[in-house]
Amino acid sequence: MTERALTPVNDINGSMAARQSLRAEASPTSLPTDAPALPAAAYLAQQRSIVGRRAIESDLRKIARLLGAEDWRDVDWTRLNAAAVQAVLAQLQGAPATVNRALNTLRGVARAAWQLGAISAEELGRIKAVKPVRGSRLPRGRHVEAWELAELMRVCAADKSPAGARDAAMIALAAATGMRREELTTLTLDDVTENGDGFRLRVRGKGNKEREAFITNGAAAALRDWLAVRGSIEPLGEPSGALFCRINKGGRIECTPITTTAAHKMLQKRAAEAGLRALGWHDFRRTVAGELLDAGEDLAVVARLLGHAQVTTTARYDRRPSERVRQAARKISVPYFGRA
Repeated sequence: MTERALTPVNDINGSMAARQSLRAEASPTSLPTDAPALPAAAYLAQQRSIVGRRAIESDLRKIARLLGAEDWRDVDWTRLNAAAVQAVLAQLQGAPATVNRALNTLRGVARAAWQLGAISAEELGRIKAVKPVRGSRLPRGRHVEAWELAELMRVCAADKSPAGARDAAMIALAAATGMRREELTTLTLDDVTENGDGFRLRVRGKGNKEREAFITNGAAAALRDWLAVRGSIEPLGEPSGALFCRINKGGRIECTPITTTAAHKMLQKRAAEAGLRALGWHDFRRTVAGELLDAGEDLAVVARLLGHAQVTTTARYDRRPSERVRQAARKISVPYFGRA
């Protein structure tokens, strides 16, 4: 392994040096006990949820690029210090929640580094003392109109290949439950149970927390059709139990779960076929929350359905306060006489 001679930086004034102090000079092919990448690998391994691991690995990749590395495995995380953390946060772009999630990831790596004896308790304390970014943003995404959902289902129905049935079922589940894209792609056959005229789903969300979701009417019919298609075709490869599988260009079902990237591309493709403007999976989540709250559903119930740990997160999707503000704004009159 190449020796790393860079010196950690102890003050934020040397932000470039702070970033350089974390950059590894070589990418190890394995992770021995003294590997500089081990703290990040250890923290990643501690995540019991697939959704959580994907989110943290995404953060690690983003942070590594800011440090000038190609991959998070190329970073010497044993030299992590508070100055380096502040330098990374100063370079991050995005909403406060995005920056603070990266801060939480860096704190987790620091804790793993301390557990491995790579950094001192004093340095861990300084990293924990780095203040999060203040502020908030309106929920991202947009409302999906009923006619838009109908058009999406129509283009899927027109596709008589297995992909048409799979895509319709995925969109139906998202529209009925507000499930996150990662939650959809990690569903297995064991997570699906028939429940009267519909289905009960076991969903694993952030923090490896399980919750129940129930689907009926059109969403249940779409899922039932996909299960029939999936069960009628012998999948390629070893059985994985994935509910939503990859489908190759020849239309054959493969026994590997569809990736989040493939799910994103699929939705973009179906939206384009339906002639809709840009659409994302989170838009269904926002729509489910907004419609249920508009209908007077209890905030705590909606939070549980969406898998929110705090009802304050769900409250951000409540459109009723915005409507009251809009109505109040109409009461203010400003005279204008046009241009002569």
